[in-house]
Amino acid sequence: MVSIELPSLRERPEDIPLLVPALLGKIARRIHKPQPQLTEQAMKTLQGYSWPGNVRELENLLTQSLVRCRGSAITPDLLTLPRKSRGSAAVDTTEQVKKSLDQVEEEQIRLVLDHTGGHKGKSCAILGISRPALDRKISKYAITL
Repeated sequence: MVSIELPSLRERPEDIPLLVPALLGKIARRIHKPQPQLTEQAMKTLQGYSWPGNVRELENLLTQSLVRCRGSAITPDLLTLPRKSRGSAAVDTTEQVKKSLDQVEEEQIRLVLDHTGGHKGKSCAILGISRPALDRKISKYAITL
């Protein structure tokens, strides 16, 4: 067995400009949207973040940003990084940390449903869940379409 040591993303911010286009392409194909570009300032924002969730966190952030993106470029305002990571070490992220998994899931489902105009099929494709699973979650969170 061969073991390969790969430093975490926070230790190699220079890799982010290489990862972002590949991840955006993958995400854009999955959610059937054109692949946007990332503005220079947005890239600097990504490179300035510590990435405790590593590449998975980056992919999730890009997915959320692409869902909200209405133009051809992802700008810093579309990046929903915890405030502390945006350069203000004094900002408390307690409220973000206190969110339950259910709260985060509900927010994401609402965001995707809003993006698709309530189209359940498209929402299922973006969320990576089945139609019955989406219907259960809509009922669970009392989401009205």
